[in-house]
Amino acid sequence: MKQTVTVMILLAAAVGVIGSNAWAVEPAAELTRSQVKALIQTAKTPADHMKLAAYYRHESSALQTEAKSHEEMAAAYDKNPMAHGIPKWPSAGDHCRNLVRFYGEGIHEANEMAVLHEEMAKTAK
Repeated sequence: MKQTVTVMILLAAAVGVIGSNAWAVEPAAELTRSQVKALIQTAKTPADHMKLAAYYRHESSALQTEAKSHEEMAAAYDKNPMAHGIPKWPSAGDHCRNLVRFYGEGIHEANEMAVLHEEMAKTAK
């Protein structure tokens, strides 16, 4: 449970870092953080749960974009490691790979939350 809470906090932080451009990608997921919090507390209908599922799918998509970007940056850093000065360890490529792993955890958690809310939508009245 503690790990899930930590990952969700990190996911929220990552979403904040991604910025407002990500919100324009998928109109169905245009919920503010306060709207998401309120919906989490009050969701009862299938539509409520599907809104949350769409939100989490959108989060997953945004994190996938970030992960891909950092994979590309890691490859670029690895092609020319001597051009990037101190510190030599961990390298800039290692930093990017760490972020890819971090985003991967967020993607997994967001997808799990989307599936959970899709299941809840099926049983909600």
